[in-house]
Amino acid sequence: MASLLPPKKKALLIAINYSRTLKLRLMKPQKEVKVLRHLLEAQLKPVSEGYGYSDITVLTDDAATKPEHQPTRANIVR
Repeated sequence: MASLLPPKKKALLIAINYSRTLKLRLMKPQKEVKVLRHLLEAQLKPVSEGYGYSDITVLTDDAATKPEHQPTRANIVR
């Protein structure tokens, strides 16, 4: 029997600064990811149509980021 519930939305936001290569250095990707997360949470209400906090995964290469939130292949596919 088909489910009557709407499909669950998930988002994966990745901010990579390429800090090792000056040619590819981006301007504040971590800030852009925070803004996008806020947009997904706040602007797409109600939650049934948008994203809840636990539906959004953020991976960044910031030095202070915990290993489970770094943009590695293992974290992306999990």
